[in-house]
Amino acid sequence: MPRGRAIRTCIAVAFVGALLILLFCPSPRILNPHGLSFIPIGYSNDLLDKQESQFFSAITSTNHFNCLAFRQRFPMITQHDGDMNVAFTMVVHKDVLQVARLLRMIYRINNYYCIHLDARSSQSFRKAMDGVAKCFGSNVELVPVEKRVAVEWGDESVLRPQLICAEQALQNDPTWSYLVNIVGQEFPLKTNLELVAALKALNGSNLVEAFPIDRFKDWVGNNTLPLKATWYKGTLYGAFRRDFLHMAVRGKAMAPIREAVLQHKVLQHPDELFFSTLAYNPHLRLPGACLIAPPPITEVNLGFPAKYVEWGDYGIVCPTKYTRFVCILGTPHVSLLRNVPHLFANKFHADYHPEAYDQMEEWYFEKISKEIASGTFANDSFNISVYSSRSCSRQHL
Repeated sequence: MPRGRAIRTCIAVAFVGALLILLFCPSPRILNPHGLSFIPIGYSNDLLDKQESQFFSAITSTNHFNCLAFRQRFPMITQHDGDMNVAFTMVVHKDVLQVARLLRMIYRINNYYCIHLDARSSQSFRKAMDGVAKCFGSNVELVPVEKRVAVEWGDESVLRPQLICAEQALQNDPTWSYLVNIVGQEFPLKTNLELVAALKALNGSNLVEAFPIDRFKDWVGNNTLPLKATWYKGTLYGAFRRDFLHMAVRGKAMAPIREAVLQHKVLQHPDELFFSTLAYNPHLRLPGACLIAPPPITEVNLGFPAKYVEWGDYGIVCPTKYTRFVCILGTPHVSLLRNVPHLFANKFHADYHPEAYDQMEEWYFEKISKEIASGTFANDSFNISVYSSRSCSRQHL
């Protein structure tokens, strides 16, 4: 081999080796009891972001060296998992390693994944996310560049990526029964088998939160809905039947309501109005719509099991910090999160209490290891009655 080529080869090997150490080996100076620390002391966030982006940008297939090194760190389920296929939509804009770690936990070959990148995401993040998608396989798809939305908190642009990804999931994968929507800063509290059990316990309903519009009347002003529908407010996130989403996203009958909520800056937080309004107006006849509207107060806020979030008005002491009125999850929350009935927890910041995410990740994969050995989830640690006893699970279209 020519001397120059040999030198370049050695440099390339050294770079990859150093990057693998950075991404996958804990720094002894901050080694936690689980040995899973990802962020060595002495590296700036900018440097970490750059190196993480380079690592994932290099991936060209599921067999790429970087991909295998990343995915094989924990037990991998390579077979069909569960007897119901699920679609996931993810809205992301930064922290490629955190997004990749989330996908590593929830990925199954029989599910479908649509990922929307904010139109204003950096070029390095976009290239890295291309590599992440290629690492997992053809059932992980990014929203095409020309369809991506620049998301502005509080207006209709927050809702548009959800509709785009739901449409893409309906179009590109005919096998899933429910869709679950999440963001890149969440953590899965349930394995795929547990998630499927929870979705089955809904008994054909949708998992949607709703409040009367009274407290949020200023969000809609004097705007009334077509089709004699009543406004309801709730979180954007939940679990939705395929046929519910088909009508909500594609159905001509619901077009007037879609057009009403997507008007540019006419409403405040229309993302928190759309699904709740459709799910709690049973006369609109959407599949799985709830017959008790609004639901009991025990089924909203922390009683809504799709997502564990500590908002600033819950009367709970936040032991970490607030960002946009949401308590950022960290080390003080680890024990609690392992025992709540919710599907996901929101939100973790990549550079804040990283040891908490490491500990939760190890706990999650310990559950996976037990499922691989037993073939089922641990019934004694997951009470599905939280889902089956919901008012909508018992009374819906």
